[in-house]
Amino acid sequence: MTKKKQTKTTGVVIERKIAELDENPVREFLKSHVGVVYSRKNLAQKLNLSKSATHFFLTNSNYVRHCDPHEVGSGKDNLAVYTYCEHK
Repeated sequence: MTKKKQTKTTGVVIERKIAELDENPVREFLKSHVGVVYSRKNLAQKLNLSKSATHFFLTNSNYVRHCDPHEVGSGKDNLAVYTYCEHK
């Protein structure tokens, strides 16, 4: 699977190939709470993981999507909020 990310300055789309981890506690937690948006800090507290470990699991999964801050009602440009998404 690949993740696509558009750069802010040039607008070029970058594709990253991600090898899905067998045991990903963050993905499993989000899979059991489909449709709910969680912050990185909140996930770390609920799963008793460090924030850096939580970030590692979030970025190394094809089924976790980085949400737009406007989805949670924030006017900021960037927030560390994520949700589970099922690929078709």
